[in-house]
Amino acid sequence: MERITPRRTALPSATVADTAEQRVYKDFAERDLKEKSYLPKEFILCTLPHSNPGDVRVWSRRNGNYTLNVEPGYDEAGNSFGVPYGSIPRLVLCWITNEAIRTKDRKIRLGNSLAEFLHDIGLSNTSGGKRSSRRALEKHILSLCYCKMRFHFVEGDAQQGRRQSEAVSVSNRQDFWWNYTNAQQTSFFDSSIWLSEEFFEAILQSPVPLSTDALMQLKKSPLAIDLYAMVSYRLYVMGEKGRLVDTIPMAALRSACGSEYGRRDNFKAALTRAMSLIKTKAWPMLNYEISDEGIAITTSPLTIARRRKTRHLLPGQRSQADTIAEILKDRRIDQETRSKAKALAPKWDMRTLEEAFWEWLKESEIEAKDPRPLFLSFVRTHDKLNR
Repeated sequence: MERITPRRTALPSATVADTAEQRVYKDFAERDLKEKSYLPKEFILCTLPHSNPGDVRVWSRRNGNYTLNVEPGYDEAGNSFGVPYGSIPRLVLCWITNEAIRTKDRKIRLGNSLAEFLHDIGLSNTSGGKRSSRRALEKHILSLCYCKMRFHFVEGDAQQGRRQSEAVSVSNRQDFWWNYTNAQQTSFFDSSIWLSEEFFEAILQSPVPLSTDALMQLKKSPLAIDLYAMVSYRLYVMGEKGRLVDTIPMAALRSACGSEYGRRDNFKAALTRAMSLIKTKAWPMLNYEISDEGIAITTSPLTIARRRKTRHLLPGQRSQADTIAEILKDRRIDQETRSKAKALAPKWDMRTLEEAFWEWLKESEIEAKDPRPLFLSFVRTHDKLNR
């Protein structure tokens, strides 16, 4: 019987437009939403190690009241698969999460060839040598699937408080096949994993949407991937609460994803490089500032649009579509957006900036489907360049 290969959720790599402000705005305004990737919220609150922690019995990461403990798994001979670390497990987690959301099935097929899987998560398709991407992927898949993870939440003190703990291992059953004798049919060619019930429920209940393109641009930096996911999550929460500015404290950043960097100044330097990489390669319209206190995030256009909630309108209420249509027709920004812009650039006259904004759209030949986020970015950039 002919084997039927299921359609995969590809994670293609693509380049970001020129970083010149005008070209960036035009690119973001005209292109369609990119394919989404997802990551469970738990792996944003507490991240996996960036570098190899070595032969440890338990590896731990703490972020405020949350702690992640990871115990390595072992093979039939008692050899450790190690703790999953670096970029590859993060990309594999996103790929697995996408598959689970797409299929609504705990069984995840890794593909008829590892070459296909490598292409899906944006890694190069090199030979099967000991230091190849294929071998590295196999190693990290085994460490990710065999390890035991437990998330802890503790608050209070020795006299009074609360302790909550949950095991969220990725997989509780695996069926791995390998064949190194056939160069065209690489290892894991007919392999499957079954997600644990806890991990599967976490995926369906609280997945955080991320841009596939952004992940591929950041795939060589686990710190950049973690920061991109963390800032994306923060901006979603800011949008829900109506906040324009939020700060992630430096202490929280170090505990959440910086324990490997030693001294505070070393971590701040690594943080600065990673955020610059995010801004340049994946998220040109991200508004942030780094100081000794942490990362201050100002409301920014998301790389993945917020899912709109369906709601019934009361008499006299207007839909978002109606609001946007009126803005485009009258070429006049609504009062709510103008108030947000004023908070971003309090020293500037909003009427003057709005006139300049519409003129810029016309000269740049930009057809904005929703001019409101572009206007906020225009005001933010104008204020930054003319201080």
